[in-house]
Amino acid sequence: MLALAATAEAQIERQHGAHVHGEATGFMAVDGQRLQVQLSLPGHNLVGFEHPPRNERQQQAFDQAIAVLNSDDWLRFTPAARCVVTSVTATSQGFGVDDHTDSEHTHDHDHHDHDQSDHDHGGHAQVDVSGQVECARPELLTWAELRLFAAFPNNAQLTVDVLTDQAAFQARLTPNIQRIDWP
Repeated sequence: MLALAATAEAQIERQHGAHVHGEATGFMAVDGQRLQVQLSLPGHNLVGFEHPPRNERQQQAFDQAIAVLNSDDWLRFTPAARCVVTSVTATSQGFGVDDHTDSEHTHDHDHHDHDQSDHDHGGHAQVDVSGQVECARPELLTWAELRLFAAFPNNAQLTVDVLTDQAAFQARLTPNIQRIDWP
């Protein structure tokens, strides 16, 4: 199932193509008790710019965006499924050499930072988010919420391809629709 998830994620990239301001893409896969979430968000959607921060205000906006994405506060699941977010990693690309962030948030709030060189993204910066979730009762998992729109008002739409044991489908999330219901 995880190999299928990787193939589906590559297919998502081909389907969605280059990023568009206001729109983001993602993938969610359920494999037994594990759930994986992958998101790709244009920098403009998160902080309103796609270049290295040029002043303190921009640096604070960037740092705040990474902090929000590295938290698990924006992920919600069917309570009966008893899901726990085990890690969330937000990685920036195209914001500059010094601000590349690769931090991991775990249930005990450990964070690890790694310096890496900037990548050339043709003038487009983005943040990729990867989350790992463990569900004690995955058979009771019927929905997931991705509550990112209030924190990032430039984000108008998030298209998520979902793969579960029973179905494969696409969900379009907006500020008014932040919940993915399983069919």
